[in-house]
Amino acid sequence: MYIYAAIMWVMTVFLAYSDYVIIKKTLDMKKTTDLSNYEVYDYSKSQKIMFGVILVFALVTVIVTKVSIEYILINVAILVIAIVELIAGIMVMKLYYNTKSIIYEGELIKLKSIKSIEKVKRFGKSCEIVTYDGNHYMINQRLADLIQSLIDQAKEEKINRKKK
Repeated sequence: MYIYAAIMWVMTVFLAYSDYVIIKKTLDMKKTTDLSNYEVYDYSKSQKIMFGVILVFALVTVIVTKVSIEYILINVAILVIAIVELIAGIMVMKLYYNTKSIIYEGELIKLKSIKSIEKVKRFGKSCEIVTYDGNHYMINQRLADLIQSLIDQAKEEKINRKKK
């Protein structure tokens, strides 16, 4: 059981660190970028609900389970994961966009640099943005639809400018 608890804590540290990196990148972007020209699409509602339920579940299991160090370690690890993911969801899960670019997880992506948006079969309703410089970004289907509409809108504006 100690091995399972140790594995849970290794996973907890890894997830917390990866979320920390994304949160730091997002906060740095907010400091250096004028976001007044961008609209915001908040897609964190389902994340907040899901990890809120996990948080409640983890709290209940910490209280109800056997009083052994293994169970306490595992439940506290689950509790820490839920808290970190909830904070990440609140702070990071926002897409900033305008007619020329998007900001996703703290990175500026120009619409004209997007090569394709492809559906990824192995992750359910996930899509992947592929840019001309070879970067890949995993997004959900709602974001993919929004970004595709922005790309289509930018193309229409470019055609209309050429006609004039």
